[in-house]
Amino acid sequence: MRAFPLLALASSSVLAVLSSGCGRQCGIGLEPSGVVSKNGSVDFGSVTVGQSQQQSVAVVDMLGSAETITQARISGPNRSDFQVLTTFPLAVPLDGGTSIVIQFAPGQTGGASAELTLTTDVNMPMEAPMSGTGVSGN
Repeated sequence: MRAFPLLALASSSVLAVLSSGCGRQCGIGLEPSGVVSKNGSVDFGSVTVGQSQQQSVAVVDMLGSAETITQARISGPNRSDFQVLTTFPLAVPLDGGTSIVIQFAPGQTGGASAELTLTTDVNMPMEAPMSGTGVSGN
């Protein structure tokens, strides 16, 4: 898959642009909580099989233009273990941000990975890899 991450990743309020695979064409980026790493991936860590974990991922305006996220799509080898719980369309205000809630519910033990693609009404899609590990409840 071709990645288009122009990702704004930071702790607290400081933003740092780390990758620009699509140049200035991507208008949104991800801002981390404890779940988004410096390389732009969303990591759920270890979750017991049969349980689920939800993460709120901040999406911020990168280009100084209001946009609307029209859809979120999950693809990849373990896409059924991940689910976007937020409903769309979702506005990303000028110089502001919003959040998308994603759930990881592993169906088996071991590593799981998928790709989150956010499509907007203005710019190119932004993709972010997601991962988590299913662990036994014993």
